[in-house]
Amino acid sequence: MSDSRCLSCGFCQAACPPFGETLTETWVARGQLAVIRGVQDGVIEPSRRTLERLERCLLCGSCTAACPAGIRVDEEVIAARSALRRRLNLEPGTLKRLVFRGVLPSPRVRDLASRLLPVGFVVGRMMAGLRLPPAPRRTFLEEMAGVYDGVKARAAYFTGCGTNHLFPGVGRAAVKLLNAAGFEVVVPPDQVCCGLPLLAHGDAGGAARLWKQNLDAFRSLGADLVVTDCTSCGMALAQKIPSLAARLSPELSEEASVMATRVRDLGMLLAEELTEDAVGMEAVSVAGAAADVAVTFHDPCHRHWTPGLTDGWRKLFNRYGVTVKEMADPGRCCGGAGSYWLENREMSSAIRRRKLEDIGATGAELVATPCPACRAHLYDGLAGVHGAARVAHPVELLGDRGALGARAPAGDLNLTRRGGHDQRCRNQSRLFKTYPIPSRA
Repeated sequence: MSDSRCLSCGFCQAACPPFGETLTETWVARGQLAVIRGVQDGVIEPSRRTLERLERCLLCGSCTAACPAGIRVDEEVIAARSALRRRLNLEPGTLKRLVFRGVLPSPRVRDLASRLLPVGFVVGRMMAGLRLPPAPRRTFLEEMAGVYDGVKARAAYFTGCGTNHLFPGVGRAAVKLLNAAGFEVVVPPDQVCCGLPLLAHGDAGGAARLWKQNLDAFRSLGADLVVTDCTSCGMALAQKIPSLAARLSPELSEEASVMATRVRDLGMLLAEELTEDAVGMEAVSVAGAAADVAVTFHDPCHRHWTPGLTDGWRKLFNRYGVTVKEMADPGRCCGGAGSYWLENREMSSAIRRRKLEDIGATGAELVATPCPACRAHLYDGLAGVHGAARVAHPVELLGDRGALGARAPAGDLNLTRRGGHDQRCRNQSRLFKTYPIPSRA
């Protein structure tokens, strides 16, 4: 149901990336809510065209953050997309159905499908001119699932599709740094997608089923925290999934809410717990680059799920002596928005153009962003441009010898892994323990 609290104040116009390019009312939150109300009141006919209007929204949440009435516009649009698809009996396309219902729910099929990524990347370059990063040979979960000994609290690492399939180096660096900070790290092999892509495409039921699988995967871990390196996964686990569970699955709602309270952003957690003496400090070098490398931050739109999310990585970079050159507007949307940039190339490229100009104006050699979709979209825009900055996750820049030409906190760490879930995990009956993590003095 459309929210009647809209004041028609227009604050959403200043926050909406597509509106900034089109100046068209139907692209902005106020226009989207008007379309939803029109369908509910019988003024607008439910149709594919109506659904297409609602699918113009990036679901970036910028309008929600700017709304003085507190309307969660992205959730309104998600609910309306789902309702329209049911009413019109519209299924996602063949490829999306295959991914949503065949690949994402099955760890075995997911790992097999990842073998086709190199072929898919070649097809993407040939058919659509996409410039994509090299496809990894193995998924992160195939390589790193298990339990890594530590002395502090137990942290369950929620991997996310981007880290698992596209950027496994992010996961390796995350485990290293969490372990260096003293955490016992658990990487459950049977975790699946957070469900946000399905929500965005109007498949609320499919998203709920994925959440149930994740609940089963994490329930027995006895974890104190659930840590994610992805801003979108964090938003899904802490906000969107609990809201969905309350509507669709009341029996899971309580557990979803408990898990939401334990979700922590990787950068914020490391900023609190990783001290300079936690690991050896040593100079590293970047292949083909000077030792003094400047970094600029791109803050993803989904950063709004927890206050101060963008501060953690900046604190860490400052702590380890990394040169940061800020953009004029680090939080300006890049147009990535999950798979939006793959399906709406013209609009996403127009939004990205301003971001690339901001990056170029800093003169930085590296762009750090904790969102895999933003990273892939920016890579596509910067690849092949002479002198253009490279893009990486900030945890890679801190935890990978070859990524950053400054003092880095994680050299060769001796990780002790126990394969699979140990007996203590299997015997744990509660979803989470209750004792807090030690605070850094």
